[in-house]
Amino acid sequence: MKKKLIAAMAVTMAMSLIVCTSCKKPPRSNPNVSVGEDYFPEMTFTIRDIDGKAIDESVFSLHKLTMINFWEPWCGPCLSEMPDIQKLYQDYEDMGFYVIGVYSSTEMKSDVKKIMENVGITYPIATYSDSFDRFQTGYVPTTIFVDEHGWVLPLMASSDQEKLFTGARSYEDWAALIETYLLYEEPTEATV
Repeated sequence: MKKKLIAAMAVTMAMSLIVCTSCKKPPRSNPNVSVGEDYFPEMTFTIRDIDGKAIDESVFSLHKLTMINFWEPWCGPCLSEMPDIQKLYQDYEDMGFYVIGVYSSTEMKSDVKKIMENVGITYPIATYSDSFDRFQTGYVPTTIFVDEHGWVLPLMASSDQEKLFTGARSYEDWAALIETYLLYEEPTEATV
């Protein structure tokens, strides 16, 4: 039993180091993209929030970092992390952080509204668009982060599957990652 516990702790520590090292300096996918007429985000979409307001890819240009959290009203882990995501939204909003929650079907709208009221969600919750299909894993919650240029931030490499966070996280885990992304500065030509 003791050997199994030690082995489990070693694996957990190794995974933590791998995740931490890969997140220290996340590369921007395309730091040369400027916002405005030449704004070409990695994905385009139009979704509607719970009140019918349209949200599209231009939202990325208004925030330094946007978290898109795919969740479902029937998903226990999704619901358990929602209060933490709401707190993150409030705590990091002044630093340019934004959250969009996305669920799959308008048929669940009344359930979603109840959850938003019970949890106190103030970030937009919207209905799914097939523009997000490439980010689906078959599991919820799944989360991606998008920079102000509209580029999905990689975790370790460039494939879409390596840009996804599958599963719920604690406030502390999300906060560490958000701070890493928000505080990361692109190297200037002088430092390269």
